[in-house]
Order: sequence, then structure tokens, then C-alpha cells
Amino acid sequence: MGRSHHYRVKALLLSGRTKYVLRWTEPTGRVREKTSSVPARKSFKSRADREAAELEVELSNDLTHDSEVEWSLFDRAYRERHLSMHSKDYGDSWRTVANHVETIIQPIVLTDVDATALSHLVGEFRRRELSESSIASYLTTLRSALNWAVDMGLLKEAPRFRKSKRAAGRRSKMRSRPVNAEEFDRFVLALRKVRPADAEQWITLANSMYWGGLRVAEAVSLSWDWEADFSVCLKGRFPMFRILSEGEKGAKDRLLPIAPEFAEILQKVPSAERKGLVAGVRLHRDTVVHQMSEAGRRAGIIVNRKGKTATSHDLRRSFGTRWAKRVMPADLQQLMRHASIQTTMDFYVEIDADDLASRLHGKAAQNQEGEILGGTDQTSRP
Repeated sequence: MGRSHHYRVKALLLSGRTKYVLRWTEPTGRVREKTSSVPARKSFKSRADREAAELEVELSNDLTHDSEVEWSLFDRAYRERHLSMHSKDYGDSWRTVANHVETIIQPIVLTDVDATALSHLVGEFRRRELSESSIASYLTTLRSALNWAVDMGLLKEAPRFRKSKRAAGRRSKMRSRPVNAEEFDRFVLALRKVRPADAEQWITLANSMYWGGLRVAEAVSLSWDWEADFSVCLKGRFPMFRILSEGEKGAKDRLLPIAPEFAEILQKVPSAERKGLVAGVRLHRDTVVHQMSEAGRRAGIIVNRKGKTATSHDLRRSFGTRWAKRVMPADLQQLMRHASIQTTMDFYVEIDADDLASRLHGKAAQNQEGEILGGTDQTSRP
């Protein structure tokens, strides 16, 4: 693969021109020029040469020339020119995807991210047991970035790739079971060992996921400050999450209910301390995910048959599963802040077989007791 072209720019004093002309050759052989800001005087030649040198650097690092674009330069330009105009969550999503791409595909230039590389990326995601919805979300984020590169002239065309479907009927969409209350207590104890210096802050994060149903990025960014993108509002009749349009995918302000258990935790915080971030953890999402996973590993909480230990997402999953037994799907969708009701139906409205069996046997026992007390027991008849 080719690397970014190094340009040589010359400052020329041309007849009939009132200013110096900066001239260079593109990798294609095309000669281009630009009028400098330096007046066409021999005594100003050193100034013109400095401007030519500055243009050399600019062209060699610019992402709009015809040579192949380095991945790192594309990534920087995408963040600065495009993501800076969008919400923080949008930027965090790209950072997560870019990290996966750099770890798995290891691209040098942008064109290394082709259809073959994307196929390998999906295969690795599945090997790591990412959910199909997460894979689809990552691919959508990556395709948006590549389409932007095409629009900016950095890439001739985005790679055409169709994600193959996982064989149907082999596995449930819920890849691990929820964490129960006793296991969550063990998780908290392990978290104290993983983060001894700031354990209380991390326990607040864990509570916000297990009792509040927050995603990692939401738990980290949750604030007491009214002007924050994602904040706590305790002034109304019921505690609410307040989400401003700048930090929301739907681009509109929203108030959403806080589950009673988490609301109780928040209300115990003294009024004088209700300022800044609720948890007070100022680390990147990926670092938080890693530390939470380490706590799950140390606590020895196994959540599937392959030996996977509890993660931050399993804490949120526990919240969803717990409330799926208490509210209707549409209400659960609001609690989980799912964009689609189908996501709620697919991943959370699945009553555990043991739980269902327990309730069925309980009903049967109640019915049998009622029949005996009502004098309908067959053995009491003469």
C-alpha cells in the first residue's frame, strides 16, 4: 500500500504577477500552483520560501490530495471535521469502533478497510461473542465514517459488504443470564478490591447500571448539573432523568423516569453534595468497561455455559430482566431507553424458565390447597 505523498513547493517570482506564486506537482504528475500572500519583490524571497515550506507541510498532511490516505490522518480529520459537530455519544461510538478496527484490522491506509477486512472484523466480533445488534451498530458507525470519506474525496468508494447472518435457531439473543442480588453484593465487594482508592465512586457507577439500568457511557456522564446533557432531576413529583437534545440520538429534550431503587440511592445524597458528576469517575468508557469486567472476574460470577464472567452490560441486563416481570414492554422500552420496541422484545421480555416453572408450581399448590379447604378433596369423600 502507498503512503502519503511528500510535496516539494517552490516559491516563484513570475513576470506580470504582483505576488509570489507557490508551485508543486501532484503524485499524478499534474502541476498546480497557488498565489501566496507575499508581494512580488526580490527582497521578500525569504518570506515566500517560508510560506512555501508551510504549504509543503499542509499538503503532505492534508487529506484532500490524490494519494492514498493514512488511516491515522483520516481518523483525526473525521473527529475534527465531522464528529465535533455531533453529540458526545456519537463521538464515543466512533472511538469504540475505531479502537476495534485498529486492533483487529490494523489498517495503515484507509483503503485497507475493504470488504475482506470487514468480513474478518465481523468474524472476530462473533468469536468474542458480541451480540448481533452490537455488530450491526458498529458496522453502521463504520460505514457512516467511510461514506464521509467518500464525500470528502478521501476515498473513491466505500467498500461493499453484506454482513452474513448467523445461523438461525442455534442460540438465544440473550447471551448471558442476569446477575442476582447476592451476586451483585459479591460484585460490589470485588469492586472495592479492584478500585480501593475510589471504591465508593465505582460502587455508584455499578448501582446506576444494576438499579438504574444505565449504559456505561450514561453512568459515567450522569450529572447533578441542570445544564449537563444527561442529568438527575429531583425537583418534580417523581425523580427523573433529564436528557438534552445535544446528548440524545433523537435530537430532542426528554424527561424519563428513574426506577425507585436507584431514585432512593440518589435521594440519600446530601443536597450540598449534588453537584458535578453523580459518580465522579472521569475515565473513558473502555477503561470503565475493563475495570467492571475485572470485578466480575474476581467475584467469580459466571453468567453463561462458556464461563463468561459478569460485565457492566450484565448489570444493565439484570435491571431489564428484573423489570420485564413488573411492567409492560412499552414501559420497559422507556425504562431501558431503547429506540426500538423490537430490541426490548428480543433481549428482555424473556421470562426465565425456572422463574416461570416456580410460579406455575406455586399456582398449582395454591389451587390444591384451596380445593382441600373448600371440601373438594377427593380423599375426604365417603
